[in-house]
Amino acid sequence: MPATGVGRAIRDERGQYSVMTLLLLAGMVMLLGMITDIGRAYAVRRMLQNAVDTAAQSAAHQINPNFSGRETQLHISAAMGTAYEYFYRNAPAGVTIDSVVVAVDPTTNTVEVRAQVRVPCMFLRLAGVREIRPVAVGRATVVYGLNREGE
Repeated sequence: MPATGVGRAIRDERGQYSVMTLLLLAGMVMLLGMITDIGRAYAVRRMLQNAVDTAAQSAAHQINPNFSGRETQLHISAAMGTAYEYFYRNAPAGVTIDSVVVAVDPTTNTVEVRAQVRVPCMFLRLAGVREIRPVAVGRATVVYGLNREGE
């Protein structure tokens, strides 16, 4: 006796590949979106690192012209102003800047610039991640009128 109606529909395997393909496609789109958001956050992190490095290097060139000692000394207020100026000139666009902290240590003639930004996510919002917050730190030290990078 041939099966009719519900029994045939249960045993019928037509359309099975369509369902699997749809599920696989949805997973691939979610993976591509995640890669896009993380890739953008990484690119912003590199731009942020360049901005803090530039700010620290520029600040390390602000030496005190009135210092009469044998070694070079940083002009603290000029170094801090220059660091902020160069950071904001080179900061990544399209993100919210959370914090920028410039620390000048006159005993070691070291400038440190630390910054954090918010990168909004488009696809990771589906997983509950609204933003990624990369942090970058740049340091420079003045040594006899020249600066050393990356300490």
